[in-house]
Amino acid sequence: MGIKNIFILFVSTTAISLVVFTVVFSLFFKNVDLTFDTKEPESAPGVVNTILPGSDNKQPAKFQSTGVSSADLKVPPEFAPRPAEDDDDATEPEEDVKLAEQPENDIQRTPFFSRNEDSETKDTEPPTPVVVMAQAPVALPAPPPGPQPLKQSKKAQKAMYQVYLDGFSSESAARKKIQQLQGKGVQAFVATGRGRYVIKLGTFSSKSSAKSWARKLGAKVKKL
Repeated sequence: MGIKNIFILFVSTTAISLVVFTVVFSLFFKNVDLTFDTKEPESAPGVVNTILPGSDNKQPAKFQSTGVSSADLKVPPEFAPRPAEDDDDATEPEEDVKLAEQPENDIQRTPFFSRNEDSETKDTEPPTPVVVMAQAPVALPAPPPGPQPLKQSKKAQKAMYQVYLDGFSSESAARKKIQQLQGKGVQAFVATGRGRYVIKLGTFSSKSSAKSWARKLGAKVKKL
């Protein structure tokens, strides 16, 4: 079935249900007696029907009777008014109240203008400058004297030179050469280096004299 057929079936079923409900509802109310009883209810015993004056309603108002007559009601007798008391007795004499007077000397009264002037002067007074005293610098103790540098001699130290004579493979040959040099007045000694023996000829203060000995021996000059 398509959606269209389902919709048509639903609408038709709803319409049939409404028709059936309407018929049943009308038949139900047709059989019901809708007449109302307009008979006025009887008044209860002891209730008096009275029409209030000035009332538009013609129905009598109902009041319940208590069965008590006006003769049975006891009205209290009228009491005579109480005689007014004398004014002299009513009013008591006022006590003399003496207030302690405060001596005027104890109260210090400040005139209005003086108080305003004092407040203005307090407001307008410039602030007192704060003077800060500068403290004197604390003297630190002098450092102890350090070691003074050694005074150099006025004469400049002269450069020293030395003559190196190497090439000796044995110590005996080097010793023999030293003896020859010492015979000529030259100070010499043996030094070893790299497996060979080297002869050093003392120290010369003059470079020229060191070179002259180096030329004679075929040696080298080195500055100390």
